Amino acid sequence: MSGPFSHYRITAVTIWLLAVASSWTWNTVDNIREKNSIAIVTARAFYGQILASRQWNLMHGGVYVYSTALSPPNQFLPKDKQFILDEKGKRLTLMNPSYMTRQIAEISRQKGLVRFHITSLTPLRPENKPYPWEVPWLEAFARGSHESSSFADEDGKEIFHYMAPLPLQESCKPCHSAATTAGSNIRGAISVSLPIPFHKSVWPLFFSHIFVALTGIVGILFFGGRLAQSRKNILKSNTRLEQEVEERKETEKELISIKENLEQIVDSRTRELRRSNEALDAEIEEQQRIEAALVSINDEFIQIFNTAPDGMLVIDLDFNIIRVNHAQCLLTGKDIKDIQGHKCYEALPGKLCHTDQCPLKQIRNGTKRVEIEIHCIHTDGTEIPCMVTATPFKEPGGALTGMIQVTRDVSD
Repeated sequence: MSGPFSHYRITAVTIWLLAVASSWTWNTVDNIREKNSIAIVTARAFYGQILASRQWNLMHGGVYVYSTALSPPNQFLPKDKQFILDEKGKRLTLMNPSYMTRQIAEISRQKGLVRFHITSLTPLRPENKPYPWEVPWLEAFARGSHESSSFADEDGKEIFHYMAPLPLQESCKPCHSAATTAGSNIRGAISVSLPIPFHKSVWPLFFSHIFVALTGIVGILFFGGRLAQSRKNILKSNTRLEQEVEERKETEKELISIKENLEQIVDSRTRELRRSNEALDAEIEEQQRIEAALVSINDEFIQIFNTAPDGMLVIDLDFNIIRVNHAQCLLTGKDIKDIQGHKCYEALPGKLCHTDQCPLKQIRNGTKRVEIEIHCIHTDGTEIPCMVTATPFKEPGGALTGMIQVTRDVSD
């Protein structure tokens, strides 16, 4: 097939192949992620089961089993706890959590199942010496890491290694505290090594994507041919469209007439809009007049506030003093900058601060008016008997924003 449509087919096939390749990559990565997730969840389960078994052993202070060649007395325990004798004189070995864990790990190893290894950087038993791959993880646990894991190839088999720290408990300290890293409560760690028997073959995924890719290419080529045929039909339709052009010219004349009518409507709506704008301008002028009046009222309020003979404070709900007048400064002997912008209990401390009798606390709890006799402390040390009146301070909508406190000198 020649012409521009051949290029469209090549572009469509290229995009389709890129999409299939992206799907292949995503599924491959997802399989790897699923494999890692299954491995670490399984290893954590085994690790948790080991900890549960050790906890059970600790709950009972260890368990005693008859001494055999496989269970001789533990030479690393205190001598008085290594074994006991039953009523027949047979020796019973004390099996502590570590001893029990080692025997479980040995049984599992002999059966070719999951391998466990209890170890540390400073093991008491030489047999517990860490494997080379365990050393960096033990060092990381000493620095605060919680777990480590990785895949490895051993003797041609894929193995998943997992390790988590083993906290030092009180019952472990008599034997292990001396070998524990200073400043750490991590005695050692338990590693879990899992053989990875599950291997997803890549071939089903590969052939399924090949099939999808080929199916898509066939579909693109097929529908591309149909598209070319449609193009021919469109060219034929153009001839008919030219005939319709003449008919549309007549329609355009009708549209011109409609346009003239629309212009008249637009002129009418424009006049209405002009009248609306004039009314809006009048409203803006009225708003500006109201704002100027409010500014004047605010100036008068500030003048009245600052010239009032009694001390006045405006305090918000967070105990911040947001306004103070001159009389309050004279009453306390402090400058405005030492009061305004500070917490009330810091700038003007009193016996009622941080108590339920605090006027602001009472106002916040719904009290409409609070009157209390107090002694204001002047900066020169003079105590001035005063009557404090506190009332709620609300915003225009009625929400409580703080309180207004008036302090009157009643020493006369």
